[in-house]
Amino acid sequence: MSRIDRSIATRFYDVQANLRKYLDYYGISISHLVRNTDIPRTTFERKLRNKSFTAEELLKIIDVINR
Repeated sequence: MSRIDRSIATRFYDVQANLRKYLDYYGISISHLVRNTDIPRTTFERKLRNKSFTAEELLKIIDVINR
């Protein structure tokens, strides 16, 4: 088994740290993401502020952004 590529975790952190910038760039509102990810708004805002989305949540968010 080969070693785990550290850049995977670094990229995950980078997406969380810059998520608000991505939303602004693509013109996506928090309301739109909340409706399309089933993450409650207060939870979404807290996780956005704390950069604490799970991998599953971040994948849902990325899917909505990329539509």
